[in-house]
Amino acid sequence: GTHYTVMMYGGKLLNACNADISSQDSGLISLFRINSHFCILMDSDRAKKGARLNATKLRIRNECESSGNMSWITDGRTIENYVPAETLRNVLGDLYPDKRYEWEMNDQYVSPLGGNFKEKKYGPNKIKVARKVAEIGYELSPGLHKRVEKLAARIKEVNGL
Repeated sequence: GTHYTVMMYGGKLLNACNADISSQDSGLISLFRINSHFCILMDSDRAKKGARLNATKLRIRNECESSGNMSWITDGRTIENYVPAETLRNVLGDLYPDKRYEWEMNDQYVSPLGGNFKEKKYGPNKIKVARKVAEIGYELSPGLHKRVEKLAARIKEVNGL
């Protein structure tokens, strides 16, 4: 809360957001009212390599570029695709030892936590999984490390650090 703030949002809320500093559209939530220096992280939601981003993601990315703010669209389908498959398997085994989860985790264009447990109508709790992954940690891929460094540099820059 001192040098940065995190605002969580679900994908559908992005449609109601605006990252254009000059916009007067009162029907959209201005990200500038939350913070004048922001970075928005969006899942690409791409189902395959080369798939197009949807219009909202393109609009937000373009508005961020125009306003001098940072946007980050995931390389894979979701943010969870950055976590190594083996790490996810281990965490799921620790958190849900009595449940069987059979879902593709090596393909960056599937949602690795989007499936259900075998014979259940629900899947893993993403927040619990994220907390456990953060607790045990993992080595960042070079591409992800570069993105995190860029974000950290931006936070330092706008805070005069």
